[in-house]
Amino acid sequence: MPAVRMDERLFNLVLALLSTRQGITKADIFAHVRGYTDADAGSSVEARERLFERDKRFLRSFGVAIEVEDDPALSDNQSQRYRIVPEAYELPADVTFTPEELRMMVLAGTVWRHGVLSEPAQVALTKLRGLGAELHGAEFPVTIVVNEQNVDALTRAAAKHDVVRFRYRAAGYEEPVVREAVALHLFLHRGRWHLYAWDPHRDVFRTYLVSRIVGAVESGRRHSGPIPEVQVDAVRAELEAIWQRCAAILQVREHSEADTRLRRRATAADQDVLTVHYIDEALFADELCSYGDDVVVVKPESLRQCVIAALRKLAGEGGDDQ
Repeated sequence: MPAVRMDERLFNLVLALLSTRQGITKADIFAHVRGYTDADAGSSVEARERLFERDKRFLRSFGVAIEVEDDPALSDNQSQRYRIVPEAYELPADVTFTPEELRMMVLAGTVWRHGVLSEPAQVALTKLRGLGAELHGAEFPVTIVVNEQNVDALTRAAAKHDVVRFRYRAAGYEEPVVREAVALHLFLHRGRWHLYAWDPHRDVFRTYLVSRIVGAVESGRRHSGPIPEVQVDAVRAELEAIWQRCAAILQVREHSEADTRLRRRATAADQDVLTVHYIDEALFADELCSYGDDVVVVKPESLRQCVIAALRKLAGEGGDDQ
């Protein structure tokens, strides 16, 4: 019998946890949920225990609230009951949205219709459309550039703490460098995917910007040694601090593509002058270059010089600033 795929196993688990009010035990899951039975997961109880724990971490990392209740009549953890409460995902009765807000939320969901969040996105879209939201593609032209294959591969690797290997455009290097690390957590911050990983060779945690990865990610090799305590919340706080600190003052040509796109992200606007925050200066400079003369960097000077250098590289030019 072919092995049950991870996405199918997770779907079966979520369905089982949603279908019960009193919760189900691990014994029930291992006996009845496809992907955890003897035939699907192997005869070892320990192997199924580890598989279940990984799947719980994976689902919780995507916001699925799995409740655990103890049976007061028993004392061991085999008596714990697991469930997902459907009411946790229902909108409060007093929450309402305008038609414009609904359309924008549906648009956000459609961004992931082919990506790793496809199933949650479809659930969210169904819920929003049930509130009367509609989306006409011509009204919202969207161009999203993302290596979905890498996001998918890194998500699977992080769920199992696999070793990943990839070529990375690191700051200060002319050519991509090879990086190898244990994938721990994949998360979004300010619209960009980040991989939180542990480098066992240098015994340090690292955060990689997924958009800087060049080519395909290699994964599948398991890490056999111990892993230090994960500090994802601290990393998120650090990224937020960088975003708050890095603010660009930009002058844009009104009604241009640069004006339309950058104004949406601006934290302050004074006619054609916008304040836009960023995390990665080189990537932000590349984006600004794509707008041509529709945008001018007023400050900081480091970003302005980064844009000039990127434009010269594109044009094959050199020499002093004029």
